[in-house]
Amino acid sequence: ALNALEQGANRDRTGYLSLQTARIAFEVGDGARAERYAADAAEKNKSPDAYLLWLAVLRGLQKNQAASNTLTTAKALFPNDPRFQQLP
Repeated sequence: ALNALEQGANRDRTGYLSLQTARIAFEVGDGARAERYAADAAEKNKSPDAYLLWLAVLRGLQKNQAASNTLTTAKALFPNDPRFQQLP
């Protein structure tokens, strides 16, 4: 299933399939794939959910500086979303 999602994500311009691919990859413990597709989803989709997943993946991989940078970007993009304001 992950491979099928990945193939679709590579052709999807909306970022929706990248978001789903990242979620599944994160759940099965494929951190590198999750990070790649979460970043792609955030870039294409520009949604709070895509950024939240990307943050979770980065923090799960202990990429603290990248997570901090991503959180700063998310706070600027979504200033009214309380989920980002609550994150340290």
